[in-house]
Amino acid sequence: MADAHFPVATLGPGRRLVLWLQGCALACPGCMSRHTWDAAGGYATTVGDLLRLWDEALAEGADGLTVSGGEPLAQPAALAALLRGAAGLRHRYGDRGREADLLVYTGYEPGEV
Repeated sequence: MADAHFPVATLGPGRRLVLWLQGCALACPGCMSRHTWDAAGGYATTVGDLLRLWDEALAEGADGLTVSGGEPLAQPAALAALLRGAAGLRHRYGDRGREADLLVYTGYEPGEV
């Protein structure tokens, strides 16, 4: 894990929780998050810890969750567990008229995913 912030008013619509995952082998030209490339950098955390952050952000009115990096798809099992859990939690706060959205930024092209 590289970083987490709430609220963020960029990287998607509304007030968002943004999670920057650590590790990226793509090294895209012009990347704004080069500090997330080193897979040995950042800090260890669990999907459960990230879901607690998401639950807290939802309780404070988050409009969405953005997962960025690094490269989120470099950790497919953890990303899938995070997104499943995040989708389940957002239903608890659906009384605000709409569900919070989930966005994942990747450096891969659609055909590569």
